[in-house]
Amino acid sequence: MHWLFFLILTTAICAFVRFHIYQFLRRQQRFANYYAQQSRPIIRKAQGNSTIDISGEVEFETERAYRFYDGSIRVWLPKSQCEWDAHEHTMTMEEWLAKEKGLI
Repeated sequence: MHWLFFLILTTAICAFVRFHIYQFLRRQQRFANYYAQQSRPIIRKAQGNSTIDISGEVEFETERAYRFYDGSIRVWLPKSQCEWDAHEHTMTMEEWLAKEKGLI
């Protein structure tokens, strides 16, 4: 008789845990979809200049490069060809480099 109670209790706990994991994953997916819609990069191009500013975050930095995330893709950018403004959260680079990396 005790084994039957244990089996019913275990089944109920497993169902409870599965339900809450499912709910948690649905909330995470809704948040990810909302964040993806809200986090489009801001691109500013100066008049008569071939440099642009792209909003985003530097996720990782090495001696020679930045790992940059603009809200949609992650790319490695050479420090010699771009400039990071931590205060404004923008990366300044040549337009050709942004096109080559798929940022625009």
